[in-house]
Amino acid sequence: MLLRHRGERGICIDHFAALIVDGEDYSVLSVADKPGSLAPDGSRVTDQSGRPGLWIKDVQEDGSIHTSPVPPEGKIASLLQTAEGGVEEDPAVLTCIAENPFDAAI
Repeated sequence: MLLRHRGERGICIDHFAALIVDGEDYSVLSVADKPGSLAPDGSRVTDQSGRPGLWIKDVQEDGSIHTSPVPPEGKIASLLQTAEGGVEEDPAVLTCIAENPFDAAI
């Protein structure tokens, strides 16, 4: 999905990890002794030999994806960015709306 929208950012969360938002600040929760993708040196591992963590994925101008670990704590604004070129609506949205009409009684 990110590759369809260059300039957008994704935040990926391992199982056994969470992003905790408290006002303008955030922290990363990582359950001890559970498998994850964050190696002790901050690199990404694919064999689950690390600890649970969070990752920022940015689509570069050349279409490649740059992946970097989310720091353990910081300002939530540092994780967010506005998509370049606006947000394009997926053509399937109209089909989804038609198949799932809003019920005002809910």
